[in-house]
Amino acid sequence: VGREQLINAVKEHEVDLAIAGLAVTEKNQKKVDFTIPYIKDKKSCYLVINSNNQTILHKNDLKDKRTGFDEKAILDECYIGIEGVLIPYIDTYAVLSALEQKELSAAIVSEINERDLNSNLKILEKVQGKNLTKTIAFSKENKELGKILNKIIENIQKSARYDELHKKYFKKKELKNSEMD
Repeated sequence: VGREQLINAVKEHEVDLAIAGLAVTEKNQKKVDFTIPYIKDKKSCYLVINSNNQTILHKNDLKDKRTGFDEKAILDECYIGIEGVLIPYIDTYAVLSALEQKELSAAIVSEINERDLNSNLKILEKVQGKNLTKTIAFSKENKELGKILNKIIENIQKSARYDELHKKYFKKKELKNSEMD
């Protein structure tokens, strides 16, 4: 399920909440409310194109073009400024394969290595993470749920348990509670 579908499911009361690295964007805030961030991440995203493409010089050139993305790994912040058609793929390999086969004009991925960047592909732009926040979306009508979730998040962040959970589920360097500010 894509992030847009999750936001709409919360808005339409099909689910009570959505936890999926959702961005607090102006568009999303019109539909649902969000908790305080349960994590801040400095994740980067890469906009990749075919090496021989001479018409795409900037993400603005993707208007009306097909851009694929890894739906499991990409945060909403990576889409900002891309006005073309966004197409979800199951993983990074699938989206890069579609790009190589010229089914797409560009691909957005969160990780890329030298093996992926062969002579056919190049990075057009790197979107450096700026403490991209991960929050929980909940219905605007369910303020009580938001208060409960925020209290739980605050309690976890104040305890030593925060670093344990972060290391276990996000497998990155441990963030101290002070880094959440």
